[in-house]
Amino acid sequence: MYLDPGESMSIGFESIPEGYTLNDLVYEIEDSSVCSVSNGIVTAKESGSTILKIKTKDGMLTAAMIIVVNYDYSLPEFESL
Repeated sequence: MYLDPGESMSIGFESIPEGYTLNDLVYEIEDSSVCSVSNGIVTAKESGSTILKIKTKDGMLTAAMIIVVNYDYSLPEFESL
């Protein structure tokens, strides 16, 4: 997932393993200075990258994804074309 600072994006799922619901998922961010996650919505804080782990509450299943927050290359002295 690629985001700009301040941008938010919802995590989408093609399917949830049988016997589980969205309420059974726990989200863990390795570096909370890069982004936060709440109810499946990732919000970028500052540029960098981190790993988001999505686990079932019982710990039986885990998935991971990389979150990249882009560096803000805008310069106030220049206008974009």
